[in-house]
Amino acid sequence: MRTMAEILTQQDARELCERVLSQSTADEAQVNLQSGVDSNTRFAVNQITTSGDVVNTQATVTVRFGRRSASLSFNRMDDTAIAEAVATAERLAEVTPADPEQMPMLGPQEYQLPVAFFESTYELSPAERVRSVEEVIEPAAARGLLATGFLQRRARMTAVANSSDLFAYHRFTLASYTTTMRTAAGDGSGWAGTTHNDWSRMEPL
Repeated sequence: MRTMAEILTQQDARELCERVLSQSTADEAQVNLQSGVDSNTRFAVNQITTSGDVVNTQATVTVRFGRRSASLSFNRMDDTAIAEAVATAERLAEVTPADPEQMPMLGPQEYQLPVAFFESTYELSPAERVRSVEEVIEPAAARGLLATGFLQRRARMTAVANSSDLFAYHRFTLASYTTTMRTAAGDGSGWAGTTHNDWSRMEPL
C-alpha cells in the first residue's frame, strides 16, 4: 500500500500554506500549492523502455504591494527556503510596474468539489503497469505487429490560500494509456487511447 505522504492531506496543506503566508509583509499574499506523484511506463517495438515515479511538492507564492505584484515558485519546504522564496518575491514586486487592472484577492469561498480521487488509480503499482503493457505487446508480437505506447498514472492535490482568508483543497487521480501499432514493413498503422480518473473503469486498448 502507498502512504499518503506522497500527497499532502488537507490539514497538512493548510498548515504549509499558513507557514508561507506568515513570512510575507506584503499588502496581500497568496500561495498555490501542489503535491503528488506522477508515474509512467513507456514501451516501444514490443519492449518496455522506461518506467518511473516522480514525487514532488511545489508552491507558488504571489505577493502584492498596492498594484505591484510578483510570483515565485519553489519546491523546498523548509523554513529557510520558504522565507527566502517569499523575500525574493517581495523584492521582485517592488520593481514590477503597477497593474491598473489588478483585482482584489478573493475572500472565503464555497466550492463544489467533484469526486475525482480513486484508490484504484492511486494504488496502481509498477508491476500492474507492466502487466497492462504486456496485455498490449504480447498480442501485437503474436500477430507480427510492433507496439509502442505510454501508460501514465497521476495522483495529486492542489490547494490555494491567501491573506484574505481564502482556503480551498482538492485532490484527484488520472490515468491515461495510448498505443500505436504498425506492421513490420511499416505499411500500416493504428492508434488507440483511453483515459479516466478511475483505473478500474479504463476501457481496454
